Amino acid sequence: NFDGSSTFQSGGSNSDMYLDPAAMFRDPFRKDPNKLVFCEVFKYNRKPAETNLRHTCKRIMDM
Repeated sequence: NFDGSSTFQSGGSNSDMYLDPAAMFRDPFRKDPNKLVFCEVFKYNRKPAETNLRHTCKRIMDM
């Protein structure tokens, strides 16, 4: 988890944010063994953050 108020993703109270890995790729720039990890961001209550567009896209694609 991380403090969402430090990244302007949350207010001062209940600012804990959580990252949930969604996909991992080989880093094409720094090469192996480096990886790029795409994550979904969730608020302290485990609901998707407003900036979590991946969650919205996945919900639509799963219809």
